[in-house]
Amino acid sequence: MANPGKFPEFFINSAQKLFFAGLGAISIAEERGAKFLEELAERGRKYEFRGKGRVEEAGEALSRAKETAESCKENFEKTLDEKLKSVIGKFGVPSGEEVANLTKRVETLMGSVDMLLRRHRDTETDKEKGSTDKGAGPS
Repeated sequence: MANPGKFPEFFINSAQKLFFAGLGAISIAEERGAKFLEELAERGRKYEFRGKGRVEEAGEALSRAKETAESCKENFEKTLDEKLKSVIGKFGVPSGEEVANLTKRVETLMGSVDMLLRRHRDTETDKEKGSTDKGAGPS
């Protein structure tokens, strides 16, 4: 059987070792934890710097892509307009400019016709007045 006087001494020694081990763990964690935290912060700063650079690069690439897309769109629209004008021209459909010119010419012609009609009416009216004046002479 175990010695009853030794058991409490073993228990007390084990408890003291555990207590001191716990204090040592706290001391190491405090000491190394501060260093570890600083190392993590430094790596985070480096990562952020690299990330900002990548974001800027991506933004520049996006701007270039947008410019290229706009240029392609403009070229496509220009080519499409030219092809449509060519096809429409082959069918004899007048362009907007041609229609505008014809409209101006018709308006000018209408003005001339109106002026001629007024002159004709005035001449007819003068003839009628002249024949009425002759017939209403002294009796």
